[in-house]
Amino acid sequence: MKVKSKKHWYSYTGNLFSILFLGIPCLIFYYKKEVIPEIHPYLRIGVLVFGVWLFYKMLRGIILNSRVEWIFENNVLTIKSGLLPWRRTVFGIDISQIYEAYYSKSFMGTLLGFGGIYIRRTDGVTSKIYQLTMNNHKKMVSEINNAISLYKNDQNEKNEVLTSKESLSDELRKLADLNKDGVISDEEFEKLKRKLLNNVLD
Repeated sequence: MKVKSKKHWYSYTGNLFSILFLGIPCLIFYYKKEVIPEIHPYLRIGVLVFGVWLFYKMLRGIILNSRVEWIFENNVLTIKSGLLPWRRTVFGIDISQIYEAYYSKSFMGTLLGFGGIYIRRTDGVTSKIYQLTMNNHKKMVSEINNAISLYKNDQNEKNEVLTSKESLSDELRKLADLNKDGVISDEEFEKLKRKLLNNVLD
């Protein structure tokens, strides 16, 4: 099952407010000289530079947020980010490298339906990857944790099969030694070997 998570629209509000209430007033301040005519020209230029810089930073932040995407499919978590095509970052994490996934929510997140997604790659507080203000966060975390649980169960079953095979090998070796030493006959050896094999297959 494919699950996608992107930045919630709320993540853009801070940038938009900065543009509306700081960037635009700075530009108006520079171009409307009649509003405060006695202001020094250098101050006007400084306000203009600040306004342009603010526009650039906030627009860049909006575009960067729009490029963030988490995709979980076929037991691989793919994380995409980056502004320009040649500066894009795309990397995948296999389910075997993820210890657990969890999410967090703020008051606004609870109201509007977004949260932070956290991935722990090892047991402990280190090696944590996270992204805040993401939509579809609950489903993403749920799918990853379900996949981790299935993967661990599968690994345990493989380990049990491997252990039983090693145990069988040891038992057969012991029987072969007993037969070689003459403790048990060839007929008894074959009978006991067949019994061991049947127990493992069952």
